[in-house]
Amino acid sequence: MVSGEDDELKAAYADLGKVLEQERRAVATATLLGVEQAKAGMEEVKKEAKDTHAHVKEGLEIGGRVEHNTAILVSEVQKLRLESERMEKLWQGRTPLVGVIKFY
Repeated sequence: MVSGEDDELKAAYADLGKVLEQERRAVATATLLGVEQAKAGMEEVKKEAKDTHAHVKEGLEIGGRVEHNTAILVSEVQKLRLESERMEKLWQGRTPLVGVIKFY
């Protein structure tokens, strides 16, 4: 080491540089692979979320129609009940026509 250079040390330093470069490439490749996998996973999650949203929206629409139809049904049943009560009051104390009128 008279001149400040040692061939063995130079070779070891060069080998260290090569190993560090290989490690850097391996880390970069692993990072890129991880990012690509995460991206693919996020696309799948996004698709599932979109599908779920569509199903929920469809369910809400069906629920709204069922609610509307139920309200109509309740209204019609109420009308029938009122008409039935009216007819009952009208026929109170009268002879029912059933059995009196002969059907031919």
